[in-house]
Amino acid sequence: MAKKSKGDYLSQKDGESTWYVKLTIPEDVRAALGNRTRFSRTTRTTDRSQARVASYPILAEWKAMIAEARSSKKLVADEWRELQADEGKTLIQKRVDAAQRFYTPRPEPKETEQPDTGEFLVDLYYVYEDLITQGRLDLAQQIKDLITEFIENRPRTQGEGIDLHNKYLQFIEEVGIAATAEEYSLSETEVEEARQITRRPDIYKPRSPISKAMIAQWSQHLGTQVEKQKTRDSHVSRVQRLSDWLSAEGVELTFDTVHTFLGSVSSTRKTRSNYLWSGRSFWEWAIKYSPPFREQFGASPSPFEGHKLPRTGKDAGESYTPFTVEEVENLHKAAVEKGDTDLANLIAVGAYTGCRIEEVGRISKDNVVFSGNTPTSIKIEDAKTKAGIREIPLHSEIVPLLKRLLSCSTDGFLFKGGNNKYQNRLDYMSKRFGRLKTALGYSRLHVYHSIRKTAVTQMQHKGAPALVIPAIVGHETGLITFDVYSAGASLEQKREAIELLHYNFTHPG
Repeated sequence: MAKKSKGDYLSQKDGESTWYVKLTIPEDVRAALGNRTRFSRTTRTTDRSQARVASYPILAEWKAMIAEARSSKKLVADEWRELQADEGKTLIQKRVDAAQRFYTPRPEPKETEQPDTGEFLVDLYYVYEDLITQGRLDLAQQIKDLITEFIENRPRTQGEGIDLHNKYLQFIEEVGIAATAEEYSLSETEVEEARQITRRPDIYKPRSPISKAMIAQWSQHLGTQVEKQKTRDSHVSRVQRLSDWLSAEGVELTFDTVHTFLGSVSSTRKTRSNYLWSGRSFWEWAIKYSPPFREQFGASPSPFEGHKLPRTGKDAGESYTPFTVEEVENLHKAAVEKGDTDLANLIAVGAYTGCRIEEVGRISKDNVVFSGNTPTSIKIEDAKTKAGIREIPLHSEIVPLLKRLLSCSTDGFLFKGGNNKYQNRLDYMSKRFGRLKTALGYSRLHVYHSIRKTAVTQMQHKGAPALVIPAIVGHETGLITFDVYSAGASLEQKREAIELLHYNFTHPG
């Protein structure tokens, strides 16, 4: 009797000392893997420990084959389901047509008269010939038996004619199911599903061609293309939501269905634009790297292109509103009076640097440039864009605050960081700022980012050069000459612009 080792897929054959690795093939992919029930391969060793080590890459290979087979089946699953639904609708219509023909009253019908007898026999014979050509002798014999029954028991009434016609249609149904099962390597469970869909086409709803397996593969690809985890997760979430919607609605992936989906998600330009952005990213990847998807959609235009988004009204999108200088001063004062020193300092740093809150959160002693013991500038080395990587001179008013924050820091950062999935260290501070500004009556369009706009506006109003301001806040100018060819504004030019900023802050502590 064969000897087995529990838990590691190893076994020995009777009379042999060599260990074999074996793996049962799941029923749903057996047809796709040559109708085998299991994989088996020798490890070429009699030592069980060595055999176990040798089995790892073999098992990994087999499991990858199973996963690939399942992925391929998922990608074409909607094809055969749709095929059977269409076939079912055709057969239903043929039954209706036959009933109408057989039961339509005719003037003085003869008892033995049977409509379309010759045509019916010809149809059967053609089916018989096709099956012989395809090598399906078992099915050919069944159709031959049907022809024999028709000739020997020629229907004499309309009811008998319909019964025989239905037998023919049932046979055609089974032929179609058998052909689909063979072409798509269907399991027994899937064959029964195909049969049910054929008989009741209304139960079929098209499923999304965007499978979870594809989204997982695309997500891995995004890891090589998009630096920010938050951006990658947002892309995946949006496409998964589209896929779920396609399945729930039972509709195909087309321009029209994407348009309808966008309407179900949001009416705003920004949200719709983000979904189209993610959709285009997925489409480009799938057309290049998913052969089944490319075969299905390669000749079709992208359904994510050409959509007209709102340009007027509230749905066109509203930008964050900048605070006035006085409003920033009031926010700072309110934080001080509330005893929230950290929040007051955060407001001051943002007001005098124009930095985003996540950029402030990453400022540490390693990012500060010193002249002796005095900090003179900060370097933003982790930014959303290439232009965002920059050096910002420190305003003379903010230098004492930075020295104090760095001297009190226990981890080298200006501000203590909180736990955040995407390493946005000051996410908790952003929420505190939100509660503060709301309590003071500011709108949802007033956020911490609005302070950045205040700094830009104040520098512009006080005459800072137009090409220097983008260099401070990390924006491109939109001009190739300055974005590509120029080394950018000098540190001294930026310092002159920064010194134009002024706020009446009473720094706590």
